[in-house]
Amino acid sequence: MLLVLVLPILAMAYVVVLSRSPEVLLANLWANWGKILLSIAGVSAIAGLTAYVVWRGLAHPLEALARSADSVAREGGEFDTSAPFGTREVANLASSFETMVGQIQKRSHYVETLSAHLTHELKSPLTSIKGAAELLQENWDVMDEIQRARFLTNIADDAVRLSRLSSDLRDLAKADMVSKTNGLCDMPQVVTALQKQFMGLKIEHQSTGETQIALSNESMNIVMQHLCANALAHLADTVTIEQKTANCIVVSNNGIPIKTGTRDQIFEPFFTTRRESDGTGLGLSIVQSLLEAEGWNISLATDEPVCFSIYQETNT
Repeated sequence: MLLVLVLPILAMAYVVVLSRSPEVLLANLWANWGKILLSIAGVSAIAGLTAYVVWRGLAHPLEALARSADSVAREGGEFDTSAPFGTREVANLASSFETMVGQIQKRSHYVETLSAHLTHELKSPLTSIKGAAELLQENWDVMDEIQRARFLTNIADDAVRLSRLSSDLRDLAKADMVSKTNGLCDMPQVVTALQKQFMGLKIEHQSTGETQIALSNESMNIVMQHLCANALAHLADTVTIEQKTANCIVVSNNGIPIKTGTRDQIFEPFFTTRRESDGTGLGLSIVQSLLEAEGWNISLATDEPVCFSIYQETNT
């Protein structure tokens, strides 16, 4: 930076030297030495101040930003937001980096947790199938028909569970990949489709006049299908969909109440109270992931009756 400011002055000085005789030049320099020194000091001060401002506002913050990013990449720590991030543009860049790091770390933790749960969930039925198959191979001739049927039934049940788990995992992956659509759906049409699909449920729709929801039709159908299936699995015979506004609905059912000790876990992947009846524990996780991808949220409003509040985030 100093060189950029000094070069034009040196060039002008060179031109002056070439255009004047040495005696005249020296006389002028001697006569104006105070002004020349003052000019040199002024240029040096401006150059130094400019260099400091550039270093303080750009070079140093970018260096600190690079160190923080490198620390996160190497050690997996938290992004350091205490460093001075200079100009507004660099500060915005640092803020974007912080948001990105937070999202990546959150996603990494989610994948790690999901993988651990998935390994556990797959291990049980696979071990059961393997054990039953080995017993059948080794003892087929000495088993009677009832024993063979029991082992084959166990294998079939575990295969069904694996199939259901695979299907739910596929739905969860799709929900995680959904992008915001800003679509609209007509709730009476969604309710009509649900009534045809869930014949064992009485599905009611209550509205003060609003019939549209600011959510894509496909997403709303998936959400309501999982909520109705969850209600049916917990022995409900009635599901009520109360439409508050275009950005808020309340879904309740008269099934088995949610226990107070489990209410904080119901949206966790693979958490289920119906493991003995082949529950995968992914239904509400799929609903939550899909809604979050669309800028919505879901929360448990009451335990008894079981009531979920589905609403659009206020910052969208």
